[in-house]
Amino acid sequence: MESKRTPDEIMRLLKRPWPTDQVKSRKGPAGKMLSYVDARQVMARLDEVVGPEGWQTRYSEVAGNCCCTLSIKMGDEWVAKSDGAGETSIEGEKGQFSDAFKRAAVSFGVARYLYLGGNLMSPEEYDKRVAKRSTSVSATVIEEEGIEVDQEVFSQYVSQLTVAFEMEDQMSAKQLWTEVKQDGDMYVYLMAKLPSKIKTFARRSCET
Repeated sequence: MESKRTPDEIMRLLKRPWPTDQVKSRKGPAGKMLSYVDARQVMARLDEVVGPEGWQTRYSEVAGNCCCTLSIKMGDEWVAKSDGAGETSIEGEKGQFSDAFKRAAVSFGVARYLYLGGNLMSPEEYDKRVAKRSTSVSATVIEEEGIEVDQEVFSQYVSQLTVAFEMEDQMSAKQLWTEVKQDGDMYVYLMAKLPSKIKTFARRSCET
């Protein structure tokens, strides 16, 4: 069944932490304990948020490493992100596929919080933080989630969307917003930074 959730809802649910008793741990370099979830848990999260028909993977070889391209259906658009991995000392070639898949999912925010260190956040704590989230705290949220974008490209989007809003140019706004949605991090960044009236205009332009 196709997901009826908005891109905002999809991104929020993909980033939602796992219950702390479902997070696994293992020893990493220098004996440091690392928190992680396995590939099956990530697959279950994708099924839960967008449905089995709402995501797909494609694997390729890049410089001897396994590269996974994960595509997720967001609204009317398919958004794709890729990442790769070499053989692991634990599972060899099989581990390559799992690691590449999980890394591609991390680029959408899935389990990204586990790489930031510190105390694990519970799903309930995350939900409360999201409920209280507002534009005034957007910079803090972006920092906590480790989102980084090209500031020059960001400024160009802001400028072009602002002009489209002022000129009431729905066609340009639709083209720009469709392009933005293909970059998950840029989309989240603009959603947090853009004035509400411009975001509303751009999103409504896509509905016409």
